[in-house]
Amino acid sequence: MAAKLKRTAAAVRARRNLLGIPTCQRHYIRVWTPEEDRLLGTMSDRELGERLHRPARGVMQRRRLLGVPNLHPEKHPWQPREDRLLGTRSDEKVDQATGRTLGAVKQRRLFLKIPPSDPKIRSWTRQELSRLGKDPDRVVAQATGRSLKAVALKRFKMRITAASQ
Repeated sequence: MAAKLKRTAAAVRARRNLLGIPTCQRHYIRVWTPEEDRLLGTMSDRELGERLHRPARGVMQRRRLLGVPNLHPEKHPWQPREDRLLGTRSDEKVDQATGRTLGAVKQRRLFLKIPPSDPKIRSWTRQELSRLGKDPDRVVAQATGRSLKAVALKRFKMRITAASQ
């Protein structure tokens, strides 16, 4: 069509969009109508997407583009009983108990500044640090419950030379 009209493809696309004419391509972007725009924010993005046969993400993007507030969020607020579970057991167990995603549980726990119940990384104590370079790394690893690699890395970072075997 662009060649026939002696225009660029971008100019033809822009004119089609302006006039609300869909492209002849297999996959095309449907232009939003004023009626559809008026429905934004009147129901959840998912519900409106189903009603308009559009993806919920597309509805959300259009709503945000036009500055329409989301008056129907699908997120449900955290309940005090759910907050009380945070930090008392692993995030994986809390997500199962609450029906929330693991990411949501971690994000909430961090937001409330609650330490994890089963930290994968734990801080070094003064006593553990004092053994670095005095005892062989494998002895320090066994005594502290850390891996040999973790002991060697910590010693290296603190610029402590290895103890003689």
